[in-house]
Amino acid sequence: MSLSWPEVVFGWPAVIAGLLLYGFGLAARRWLPSLVGFLVTLPFLWYLSGFPRWEYGAALIAISNLVSVIAIARRHRPVSVIALVPYLAALSYWAFTIVAQWSVT
Repeated sequence: MSLSWPEVVFGWPAVIAGLLLYGFGLAARRWLPSLVGFLVTLPFLWYLSGFPRWEYGAALIAISNLVSVIAIARRHRPVSVIALVPYLAALSYWAFTIVAQWSVT
């Protein structure tokens, strides 16, 4: 199975890479991996902002992710974790929706 570059940049590989970078940044208490994770997840959120239902939600999630990076840089780890909750909740929703569509077909 071969992935094209849009699938990698805008799809789930980017989401997984972003989550791993956020996790590493939180665990190591370093802001740079979290910033790279933020930048990796931006195209995915930009893609989702094209859907009417997620038009403003994706922008708010991107801002929340940026707040998380700033909180890590300022050594406020609990704030950083709380700021990532909307992103994790949205990812859970999208993943559940996709798996539910697979089970229907």
